[in-house]
Amino acid sequence: MSDGVDWAAVRRAYEDTPEPTRAIAERYGITLDALAKARRAGQWMPRRAGRQTASRVQLIARLMRLLDRQVSQIEEKMGADGDGTLPDVRLLETLTRTMDRLIALDEAERARRPRRLSGPEAEELRTRLADRIMRFGQTNG
Repeated sequence: MSDGVDWAAVRRAYEDTPEPTRAIAERYGITLDALAKARRAGQWMPRRAGRQTASRVQLIARLMRLLDRQVSQIEEKMGADGDGTLPDVRLLETLTRTMDRLIALDEAERARRPRRLSGPEAEELRTRLADRIMRFGQTNG
């Protein structure tokens, strides 16, 4: 979106502040529809009424997006110069370690979530549970 709007600032205001979306749109001179389209296209974090803190999953997602932005900035700088400086290389090393930690946190979070059954496995489980409930009802009825 190259329309002169600072979409990164709009996103920060949307994701990081309790400011109403209408006020954000007015402040940046955009329509609510344009804000909604940018939100969907950029996969911004959803807002929740009264949200005080981000969940671990949201925090990991935010950190991953931040990491992506930083790597892109370094790539642009290195592309313009033709070569990376030592501080750039060190920063990339640090960002890579951070990304590894974020991936490990994300994988640990996913492993903690209960697995949802679907398809034939779920149907078989439903059938067995229904049979057990029917037998329980017959023996206690």
